[in-house]
Amino acid sequence: PPAEAAPTAEAAPAEAAAEPPPFDPGLTPRQERFCRYYLTEPSATRAAIKAGYSENGAGQAAHRMLKNVEILQRIDAVRRS
Repeated sequence: PPAEAAPTAEAAPAEAAAEPPPFDPGLTPRQERFCRYYLTEPSATRAAIKAGYSENGAGQAAHRMLKNVEILQRIDAVRRS
């Protein structure tokens, strides 16, 4: 019997373009983790702690990050993915 044709990947480029890159080079690794945890944690402070910020400074770090345009754009990109 003839071999079945492999499925085409025509839809893959459009899907890949819609997904954010796995890591935004403009952010530090902790900032990137904060963006991802922010979408799943009940508070920005808890997201900062899970991302690696100290418990003592997490609230201030979270407040500062939520004013950063690059971080807000990354949170939106991760949310849409």
